[in-house]
Amino acid sequence: MRRGRTPTARAIGAAIWVIAAWVVATGATGCGGLAGRATVVRVGDVAISKTTVDHWIGLIERKGGFTGPRGEPPGGPRQRALALLITSNWLIQEAARQAVPVSERAVQEALLEREGRNGEFSQWRRGVGQTIGDVKFELRAELAAEALRKKLARSAERIAPGEVADFYRAHRSLFGTGVRVTDLIEGQSSPAAAIAAAPRLSTATRFGSQAIREHVKRSGLFLRSPEKVRVVDAIFAARPGVVSRPVLINKSWAVFVVRKVILGKVVPFAKAREAVLVRLSESRQRAIASRFDREYRAYWHAHTRCLGGYVGPGCPQFARPLGPYEDPLSTKIQGILSEPFAH
Repeated sequence: MRRGRTPTARAIGAAIWVIAAWVVATGATGCGGLAGRATVVRVGDVAISKTTVDHWIGLIERKGGFTGPRGEPPGGPRQRALALLITSNWLIQEAARQAVPVSERAVQEALLEREGRNGEFSQWRRGVGQTIGDVKFELRAELAAEALRKKLARSAERIAPGEVADFYRAHRSLFGTGVRVTDLIEGQSSPAAAIAAAPRLSTATRFGSQAIREHVKRSGLFLRSPEKVRVVDAIFAARPGVVSRPVLINKSWAVFVVRKVILGKVVPFAKAREAVLVRLSESRQRAIASRFDREYRAYWHAHTRCLGGYVGPGCPQFARPLGPYEDPLSTKIQGILSEPFAH
């Protein structure tokens, strides 16, 4: 929101925008309907026309769009088109606001990678009616989300030496030489697939040819990334012989069972320092990301306006919480900001 504007002024400004949009929408055609160029959604400085929304609705109906890592939001083509247009503009404009704008060169490089060398993507894109501009818009939003995550992760890495020692003293029990002998089935495509694999986790000493056996410790290679920290914590919190709930490992899902517990001693600080850094970094990243996501959503909700009939994820009138596509910065969706972290 612009500095110096009171809540009353903002409310008046919003009302003026709605009235103006209504005038454009109802007066631009002879039959009283929406003209193609009528603004139906405004996100910050970007006006989204009826023509643009209709284009993306048609594209989605032909199975186009949403080709990136954010996946697909729920709902029909209209809601999905609005989700793409609104929340992608959130990301693009927020990256610029945070001084990490996405350059045209970065978008072009991503486009060349997406198009590939064999021409299959280009052929598919033309078949569904997706333009180069459409693809670049999606890529720019993906790159903006990544730029924001990287900026937040960098701020989480600024850890003072005293913080590391303090964290170790407060959580000494996390850094021990104990071992949990664990059988694991991993590489499942979804939590549901991992649950489906769970019946193979019998009470026998081994299960299935897909299983691997790990001697899991709370130090060394098992704690080289925040993701592994979470898995190790889950293993050490599990009851022996009880099949776990699905856990995310290396971008796929897994289930495990602890077969044996071997007690150990606490690792000295000098040897545990790397593991302490990983845990402390994860804790800071979660706190920073959670605070940022709350402020980010609040800011852009306040800077988004939607006409009736064009209400989708991100609009002030939209009641459902934002999902994985609509808010890729949420810690509920991506628990950690960065890839494996080490000092």
